[in-house]
Amino acid sequence: ANLVMVGEGLTDSELDAFYNEVVAAFTEAAARISIGYGLDEAVQMGPLRDPGKKQRVVSYIEKGLAEGATLRLDGRQFELIGDYPRDALLGPTVFENVTNDMTIAQEEIFGPVVVVIRFSDDRELIKMANSTIYGLAAGIWTTNVKRAINLAKAIKAGNIWVNTYNMIPNQAPFGGFKQSGVGREMSRHVMDLYTEVKNVMVYLGKGGVRWF
Repeated sequence: ANLVMVGEGLTDSELDAFYNEVVAAFTEAAARISIGYGLDEAVQMGPLRDPGKKQRVVSYIEKGLAEGATLRLDGRQFELIGDYPRDALLGPTVFENVTNDMTIAQEEIFGPVVVVIRFSDDRELIKMANSTIYGLAAGIWTTNVKRAINLAKAIKAGNIWVNTYNMIPNQAPFGGFKQSGVGREMSRHVMDLYTEVKNVMVYLGKGGVRWF
């Protein structure tokens, strides 16, 4: 997931302060997420699918560090609720000082990893959001509804959430653009996903079809 933010009409120093305030609050909230056995009621985030999946996500964390990003919160080190095996457990991870060409910004990690990227205006934001081969979902957080609608139109993703995230009502289609989420699930569009269309043409005229 990407956390992308901007402060309009602010000086550079005010923008830096705004950035630091938001990222600090975001990181603190992520650090409070309880990690452990998925069926424990006190746990908010359970393990990944298996140790192999965890190692795949850890490899992305290592790539991020190798390419110059900074770990604001390291999910490889977390306080465990209860006495459970750590083989497939990974805590929330927050990267900053990320550029859009880095691996962690371009590939789908499918793990609890957030990268924070700064941008100067909406045009730059749209360019960054669309400069990837994937396009499953995007989240926009703003009090400017007109701006949100314009961004939603421009961002090439199958699901756009404004001031919320990952809400998928049954009556709404779910799927992605480009190399994400082929087809559509949910709503009436799911009928197309499970339908194979066959075209049968029968000529009932006389004398045959003289197409040549």
